[in-house]
Amino acid sequence: MTRPDSHPELPGDPDVMAARPLHLRPASLAMVFAGGLLGTGARYLIEQAYPFHPRSGRGPPS
Repeated sequence: MTRPDSHPELPGDPDVMAARPLHLRPASLAMVFAGGLLGTGARYLIEQAYPFHPRSGRGPPS
């Protein structure tokens, strides 16, 4: 049971007003998935463009 707002002139607390937690919202899950997908793809493309070969002299000094 919810109580009436005793101060309607003040903005509401977004943590209290949220319908469900952020980690359970479909839009938030989709954003995390898209970020992982794009990040993995970018990392793969960078590795293909600039491969690391330790014995070729292009790697860090050992």
